[in-house]
Amino acid sequence: MKHCPTCNRSSDEVRFIGEFCEVCVAEKASRGMKEFATISQCRSCGRIRTPEGYAELDKKPLGDAIKHSLKLGPRYGLKVLEYDNLGVKVRFNYEVEDGERVTFERRVRFKKTHEMCTDCFRRRSGYFEAIVQLRGDKFLIGKMFERIRAYMDKHGAFVAKAEEHQFGVDVYLSDKSVANEFFKERDLKPERSYVLFGMKKGKRLFRNIYALKL
Repeated sequence: MKHCPTCNRSSDEVRFIGEFCEVCVAEKASRGMKEFATISQCRSCGRIRTPEGYAELDKKPLGDAIKHSLKLGPRYGLKVLEYDNLGVKVRFNYEVEDGERVTFERRVRFKKTHEMCTDCFRRRSGYFEAIVQLRGDKFLIGKMFERIRAYMDKHGAFVAKAEEHQFGVDVYLSDKSVANEFFKERDLKPERSYVLFGMKKGKRLFRNIYALKL
């Protein structure tokens, strides 16, 4: 039988990891952990910032944001069990050594900071990377416009604006890569051209222009 040198618990009472009981190992793993996590939330759409980007406020993204804010290393896994406006209940899964793990639960309070995510900023500023020039039958133009808008919304992009002309509609899109996928999936082959609109880190930036006859 072992006795923990820290708390004197015996191996008959709790599991031991090395020379120490799992209770003391868990306490050591949580010692020094910050009491507060800082969560950045978009003031417009309500999504939170995670290391992978902005995501809807839910348990998994919230756990990723908390782990990043607390600066926990790779030995720490965590799962958010429940949350409210003041904090979260978290189950931590800590790797001690040689594959041995210990779990413990802790309530972590968080402070929210508010900012504007990239997508919302682009929407407000009218940002666009591509223009689709729809020409031809008015009914078909209307149907294609709705398909484009629905596809943009589904894939995290948006229609910045639409301008009607005598012979059709120009649709301004926020993401040219999503626009490319739209045409590819539907086997559409618009005429393509490009226009330079700026520089970023020494690289030229182009807007795509698609001319589609319907």
